[in-house]
Amino acid sequence: MSDKMDNGIPVATYWAFGIGAAASIVTILISVLTTSEYPPTAEELKIIEASKKEGNIVLRTFKDIWLALKDMPLSMRQLIPVMFFPWYAMFCYWQYLTSALSLSLYGTLDQTTTFFNQAQLLTGNLNGTYNIICFSIAFALIPIARKFGAKHLHFVSLTIGGVSLLCMPFLNDTDLIFTLPLGNGIPVSEIYLFSFGLGITWASMMAMPYEMLAASIPQGKTGIYMGIFNMFIVIPMIIQIFSVQYFVYDLLGQNPINIIRLAGVFLIIGGIFSMFVSQPKTIES
Repeated sequence: MSDKMDNGIPVATYWAFGIGAAASIVTILISVLTTSEYPPTAEELKIIEASKKEGNIVLRTFKDIWLALKDMPLSMRQLIPVMFFPWYAMFCYWQYLTSALSLSLYGTLDQTTTFFNQAQLLTGNLNGTYNIICFSIAFALIPIARKFGAKHLHFVSLTIGGVSLLCMPFLNDTDLIFTLPLGNGIPVSEIYLFSFGLGITWASMMAMPYEMLAASIPQGKTGIYMGIFNMFIVIPMIIQIFSVQYFVYDLLGQNPINIIRLAGVFLIIGGIFSMFVSQPKTIES
């Protein structure tokens, strides 16, 4: 699976993106064609008509966002660093994992070598693994969060992922930890250990911040606050793009392994901040 196209992209990567695009289109079409939409109630229509009389819809939208930001619930404000550090970390991980693996396992950053190509393929396998782990444990997190509290679970989950990334440079792809009994057997090497931990982190990131936020959103403001909350994902990525490219990468010796280490530290920091999020007693009980 080391064949490359004329533009240097591995054939496996080409097919992976093609399959992903097809799956995305099919699932979207299924949702569009099978989901029923219900017309607004008479009361909702009155609210819509009243809002139309208030002036320019664009200005009104920005006004609503500004007022929502001013009146943002305390828990939501406390969730800003809880979202910032992990999403900054994950973007570092996605961007630099292949280079970090190539340097850590094969001692090269030369993208023309077969070693770098092997690191690319391994990246796909590792990312697939943490998503499988995420899917496997996602439902188990719900009762755990109810028993111990969402913020405590999030702290533990982010810490596990952070420690896993910090350990990544010390793991190899030669020592086997077990073999999956599929086909002729699928060997799972030591390097996969960190993706197991990251899968736990990813499952928590997909659910626990929203669990912590849900109880603090004022009734009738769910839409606008969920929209603002999603900005807490996008903004760290934008900051990461510019800060790492123009400052952080050079500061860390232009070493992608150090970027992965930074990602691990940021996951742990995000977990620590989650412990300070104010939660109603009903959530923590």
